Amino acid sequence: CICDKSLPVCVCGKKKEIEIITRKPLTATEEELADNSRSKCAKLRIAEKV
Repeated sequence: CICDKSLPVCVCGKKKEIEIITRKPLTATEEELADNSRSKCAKLRIAEKV
């Protein structure tokens, strides 16, 4: 959708192309950080194609 986010309802008529599964990105656990320090900046975002 390309509508302004301040609008309560979609008015453009465009259908969603993806569904966001995780609102916040997943980050590495403390255990993984201990094993792999480069994983500190990695962030996993999940979306599903509709």
